[in-house]
Amino acid sequence: MATWNVGPFDNDDAAEWCDRLRSTDPALRATFVEAALSGAVSRSVEVTAATASEVFAAAAIVYQTATGKPASTTPYAAVVLAVNDGIEPTPQLIKLARAALEILMAEDSAFRRKWFGDVEEELALESLEFIHHGLEEQPA
Repeated sequence: MATWNVGPFDNDDAAEWCDRLRSTDPALRATFVEAALSGAVSRSVEVTAATASEVFAAAAIVYQTATGKPASTTPYAAVVLAVNDGIEPTPQLIKLARAALEILMAEDSAFRRKWFGDVEEELALESLEFIHHGLEEQPA
């Protein structure tokens, strides 16, 4: 997997997931985002480094729609965040995004293993925690 930066949209897996989100009918985008998050929370899918990237991107989309603030300022983020039509940040979706991020933040998570020992490990974790903290401040 190619990783360009530490943000939620800054790797090949997240970018491919975001491309699928962009091609999804706006009326079905919330369901698409929810599926990524609920798969991790329910453990119905294995949370690998690739799916962790998708979950992080999905949670960042929820953060963006809930707060109106960009989840990331990296170049690809602007492309992704322009397609959040149809995604309503309901209390249930916000709660689901927080729960999914908590799985990524766990000590033994695929997300942490992916970044372990990398020079940007701390920045990657800070990026994840930024989104989680922002969602904690939202009513759920």
